[in-house]
Amino acid sequence: MISHFISAFVMRKLKHNSTKAIAIVVVLQVIVTIVLTAALFVKCPTPDIAGYTVSYRDRTSSECYDDCFCQDQDFFPVCGADGITYTSPCVAGCTSSNISFGSDGPQAGYRECSCVSEVASSSFSATPGFCELKSECYMVIVSVLLICVTLFLGTFVVQPLLYTILRICDDDDRPVALGLFGAITKTIGLIPAPIYFGAAINSTCQFWRITCGEQGNCFIYDIDKFRYYFFGLTIGLSALTALFNAFARYTLPSALYSHIKKQPEHY
Repeated sequence: MISHFISAFVMRKLKHNSTKAIAIVVVLQVIVTIVLTAALFVKCPTPDIAGYTVSYRDRTSSECYDDCFCQDQDFFPVCGADGITYTSPCVAGCTSSNISFGSDGPQAGYRECSCVSEVASSSFSATPGFCELKSECYMVIVSVLLICVTLFLGTFVVQPLLYTILRICDDDDRPVALGLFGAITKTIGLIPAPIYFGAAINSTCQFWRITCGEQGNCFIYDIDKFRYYFFGLTIGLSALTALFNAFARYTLPSALYSHIKKQPEHY
């Protein structure tokens, strides 16, 4: 909302013609593409998940829990004493569970986990839940700031686009032009976007929830692939938008420009 007000104020003060207005759109769209490219390389540490982001230590998974007859679709993550997360106690090779009572109260855990490297200081081989990341990720703040910049600039260009439409169209054609602008924006942008972005995101899933043979939600994503696919698709669309706007800037008929210049300055 703030960017809309600032954009309208800038357009009012500078009194740009349609040529300069669309040029502003091209420049800002190029900046958005550059910022998104920078965001592509901002990353956080990937959690260690056995069989997905890291391999089983010193052994294959079949050697660990082959005798357990685990269901691959079961998802009940446990944190091993070795700092690695396992998708279930079964795939961690755990054969027993119990509750210990200490100064922090009762604590549930699993013992005799054949896939987990034993740690002498730990009372359990594994405990319920994900393991904590080895280090905090402060880069998420940078990523959020970069995304906020792209959102600000992305909404900023709306006013110059509307300004251009109103300047190049006759009075009788303006309502139709604005209607087409809204319809095309929603048809090409808002409606199909969830489909192809959803497909891109789903393609990065490593562990699907399966219930009664039906695929459900995703439990584990390939974080690096997720980042590349999401930002890569966004960067491609942003660059394509900049190219189309640049094409519009340099291919408008010269006769149309002459017609615009004849209009009053406040038109």
